[in-house]
Amino acid sequence: VNVYEASSKPQFSYSTGVDAGYQWNEKWSIRTGVHYAYRAENTEQSIQLVDTTINKPNVFTTAGSVNESLDPASSPTFSPPPPDPKVIVRKNSSIETHYRQHIIEMPVLMGYSFWNKKIGLNVAAGFAANYFIYHSTTVILNATGYERARSDNDLFNSMSLSAVFSLGADYRFTERFSLAMEPTFRYNITSTLKSNEIKSVPYSIGLGCGFRYHF
Repeated sequence: VNVYEASSKPQFSYSTGVDAGYQWNEKWSIRTGVHYAYRAENTEQSIQLVDTTINKPNVFTTAGSVNESLDPASSPTFSPPPPDPKVIVRKNSSIETHYRQHIIEMPVLMGYSFWNKKIGLNVAAGFAANYFIYHSTTVILNATGYERARSDNDLFNSMSLSAVFSLGADYRFTERFSLAMEPTFRYNITSTLKSNEIKSVPYSIGLGCGFRYHF
């Protein structure tokens, strides 16, 4: 198999949870919380399948097409028949890999408000501990329709650490209630994989929104 190129395709991901914070004065605050996060990503690699045998289903050869056979014991037929039993089999295809992660996040952020009127503006930075619940991988070979799903929990660390930065705005409906929106950037500073040879430090950009109650 020759791999030509690979591309990443981010998929829809989301998180939900509850935060609690304490504000020392008009400018400074600290907050923490517990979030459930679902993260999804697809990758696709362009490949060319190469073989020198003729008893492989789902391939095209220089002598013609091979009829698909679901029974490995049966022999495929050629149209027209190949002149050489060692004909080279080639086919351009791609492999899709679908990654799905379920995570519990516990962030701790320091916040600074630089505009605190009816519409407030603030920035926040800190860290989040990420606890992996479940990770699954699905591999699809588009040339044959082959698909395999598996759990990869053993490959991942049970916990990773990420840096978190956000820029937020909130609108106060009343003295107690406000609506908040926060674009947030997250970057893993520790690898999510157990392997010492391969490092995985994903990052994400998202938009958070929710209601706040001020005591």
